[in-house]
Amino acid sequence: MMKQIDKILAAGLLLAAVLLGIFLFAGKEEGTRAVVTIDGTEYGSYALDKEQTIDLGTGNHLEIRGGEIRMTEADCPDQICVQTGSISKEHEMIVCMPHKVIVEIRKE
Repeated sequence: MMKQIDKILAAGLLLAAVLLGIFLFAGKEEGTRAVVTIDGTEYGSYALDKEQTIDLGTGNHLEIRGGEIRMTEADCPDQICVQTGSISKEHEMIVCMPHKVIVEIRKE
């Protein structure tokens, strides 16, 4: 049988899990853009609400779909930027070190 302290602890853990879930999986933020820099120079800024594909001319290709952006293709050996997957929340980044490409989500 559960003691009073066990019930309080269980309720606290459940509340923490719910709050973490809301924080991590909340809906897409409105008014966000993907800012792409190549070798420290801003290449472009793209609204996440307009579906498109972008060829960066470095061997990297980006895709914006469903309010998210992802690196779909890269000719670098490690493919970490492709494996990062989609991003959509402010301050999230995709980085391709070999091509010096950074994709960062920012609020407008």
